Amino acid sequence: MQILSGHIKPVASATVEGRFGAVSDDGRFRDFSNTSVYNPVVYLPSLLSGRNYFAACILTLICSVTITSVAILLSREMSALIAVSALLPTVFLSYLYPSADSLTTAFAFLFFAVIWYVRGKDGVSFLDVTALAMSALVLGCAKPTTLALLVLLPLAISSNRRLVTEWLKLLPAVVCALVPAVAWEGVVSSVAPGVKSLEEMADTRNTLLANPSSMLLTLWKTLINPLDNSVEPHENIARNIQLLNGSEFTVLPMSTMVPILLVFVLVAVRTIQKLDIDGIDRTFAILTCAAVYVLTTLAMIMTWKGQPGGYAEGMQSRYFTILMPIVPLVFPPVVKITADGKRFFRLCIVLVLITYVGMFFAHVA
Repeated sequence: MQILSGHIKPVASATVEGRFGAVSDDGRFRDFSNTSVYNPVVYLPSLLSGRNYFAACILTLICSVTITSVAILLSREMSALIAVSALLPTVFLSYLYPSADSLTTAFAFLFFAVIWYVRGKDGVSFLDVTALAMSALVLGCAKPTTLALLVLLPLAISSNRRLVTEWLKLLPAVVCALVPAVAWEGVVSSVAPGVKSLEEMADTRNTLLANPSSMLLTLWKTLINPLDNSVEPHENIARNIQLLNGSEFTVLPMSTMVPILLVFVLVAVRTIQKLDIDGIDRTFAILTCAAVYVLTTLAMIMTWKGQPGGYAEGMQSRYFTILMPIVPLVFPPVVKITADGKRFFRLCIVLVLITYVGMFFAHVA
């Protein structure tokens, strides 16, 4: 609505200070401050929808699936892991809506796939540098927290890390990711995306910087806080465990969700045992997961209801779907799957079908 009305930057409300959104066709102001800070690139499929919501959903689905499919084709040994990550209901159902999450996740999968594609080659060519830079460029146009994935870049030069020239080849990707992210942050610097005003956000940030222990306490509490102690309504608690219940609006039972979660674990185990991952690679994977968690937690504590030193309210598992292909890299190959490829593949198909058939009938019902 905002972009099609000719505004790249959200429109300020004429009646409520600090709120942003767009003016609809009927002249009414629509408030969507919480999403107005996202780069318009993640909404590009909707520009061809003619403001038809169903058309925007279909176009977003096609675009997200196409990008993810390219990622699967490029990712070599990681292809099955990226595929099953995209098939997880919390990911695939997000592809069905014209939201920032759809293309953000697809861009993250593509960036990871390009890294793995370059890793499998002998040396990093000019075309490889260009591919890394272009995938990093779209990553920089997604949610700011995805910039943490830049920590993964050294995996692309795993065999040549002793050469300074190889590290310099990663620099264009870093620049291409940071430039659009910083530029857009400047555009929306006057927009408060959560329930806190810009002044309250600044106060929270200053408190965290002045008292690092409160930051550490927030990071710890957010890891272990019982969800029934959250001050948010029930639906936000459901969003927090969306990875396990499959959907934000239809909470699916374990009989439907366990099969595909089992597939993810099986594919992760089988993938890890085929990869040549050393301790340094594993360290970069751990740092990436930690960076995404820290940035997401700090973003929520500064914009939403939580206070420094307390639980970061508003956490949702879909914020971490970009990590699904990366988390398995943290673990060493301590378990082996000896089943042949065809039998393993058939088992995974059956388990995925159980989840999707159950999910289909649950939504029909």
